[in-house]
Amino acid sequence: MLATLAAPIAARAQSTSPVDAVNQAVGAIGGADALRAMKSLTFKADAQFWEPQQSYVADGEPRLIGNSKITFTWKNDNDTSRTDWERKFEYPFVEEKKYSEIVTSKYGAVSAGSSEVPMSNIRFASYRRELERALPNLLLKALDAPATVSSLSNQTLDGKSLPSVAFSDGNFKFAILFDPSTKLPAAVRSFDDDWVYGDMIYDLVFADWRSVDGIKFAYSQTYKVNDIKVGHLDVKDFKVNPTIPADTFAIRDENQREAKMPASVPYQWVIRRLFLGRFLDSDAVNFPASAAGLKLIELSPNVQFATGGSHNSLIILRKDHLVIIDAPINEWQSRWTIDAAKAKYPGKPVKYLVLTHHHNDHTGGARTYVAEGASIVVAAPNKKHFETVFQLQHKLVPDELQKSRKPANIIEFSDHMTLKDESGDIELYKIANPHADGMLMAHLVSDNIVWVTDLYSPVRDKDRTEMFVSFYEALKQRHIAPARIAGGHGGVVPISEMEAVMAAQ
Repeated sequence: MLATLAAPIAARAQSTSPVDAVNQAVGAIGGADALRAMKSLTFKADAQFWEPQQSYVADGEPRLIGNSKITFTWKNDNDTSRTDWERKFEYPFVEEKKYSEIVTSKYGAVSAGSSEVPMSNIRFASYRRELERALPNLLLKALDAPATVSSLSNQTLDGKSLPSVAFSDGNFKFAILFDPSTKLPAAVRSFDDDWVYGDMIYDLVFADWRSVDGIKFAYSQTYKVNDIKVGHLDVKDFKVNPTIPADTFAIRDENQREAKMPASVPYQWVIRRLFLGRFLDSDAVNFPASAAGLKLIELSPNVQFATGGSHNSLIILRKDHLVIIDAPINEWQSRWTIDAAKAKYPGKPVKYLVLTHHHNDHTGGARTYVAEGASIVVAAPNKKHFETVFQLQHKLVPDELQKSRKPANIIEFSDHMTLKDESGDIELYKIANPHADGMLMAHLVSDNIVWVTDLYSPVRDKDRTEMFVSFYEALKQRHIAPARIAGGHGGVVPISEMEAVMAAQ
């Protein structure tokens, strides 16, 4: 899955000019006049979402996130839209959420019940890009601005070589792929950066075209990342030019904050975290907009808790080097953690990065440690996955490893491993659990601290879940009685808090 991208350039060149290809597609959909006459649009859809980088086994079956019902409303004259969501999550938690996204050409807001907050700039930009990708007006924009359309060699989709054009609308750049028999769009593609996949292909694939009031719409819409399905919409009801209540797009005055388009947007991370229901809606990305940022909390003279955001790391001083556990989210957080560790313990290089499991939100910055020269420690069977991750190309947004191209030294253990040091051993144990194959916990013997990620989030988690029990049982199996438990999420607590949960439920 990670080893290759679908080839962006096929051997056969297109014979039709780019503008003619767009013109043919506009005609196939219903014609320019019909598209111009479409002043508003609504549809309902059932949707499912998946996340490949949250699979149980690395590079295995993508994790089903859950099911959603969507009601979409769009008005052309002021370029405003509203998406109402009813979401039933199966992962990472079983829960239900209802909310609405209201977006104009200048700003956006998210409402849930009586609450309404302005969108972050990166959410606004991502929503606007995905809206443009999905609407048939994309073709009309391209037709009306021929200078923004250019030649592109045939693109590969589902093993087929399809005629394609490149279209650029300000910050948004797409490849539009056409079905050579129907002339309809087969997909709208972008080439994006991902902190794990690197240079990647993101597609919205269209199928099941049906005519509504003279305009053809795709009743099947599938989102794919490197040809892996991450979302699917089964559209139930398109309506062209319906009557729309006046208050549909109302946003409170205090939330009409004009968005500032960022120079760089992590589009894929935003979209997939939204699919997952775990987006902070913060331009700071790694921590809430209201937070001061990351910080170090000393757990002992030799142990620093790197926290302040949505995900944490642990820094451990050894006699002549440093060990760091987990590399959350992206290169920025890993660079911050490495620099903070070096400032706290001058002259100590980072020798080991220990990764608790393969999920992207705890490994997105791991390549930074390879560039730093650290060895990577993982539990089986994750070595092969990370060998591929560290070899992938990141040319669209070059990271430190892309610039240095250092080989990765990956150490894999099957059940138990000790990082020995005269200042105190670190015991690493593989844990049986329902969350991820190859999950490990770390026990800092001298400091009597255990590090755990996702299975239990200290301070935050209060319920006796299956993951909670798997971690608790692992502590008992290994005869570990830690004074404190620190987490990849949450904070630090004495083990008595876990004991209380076990006793109460």
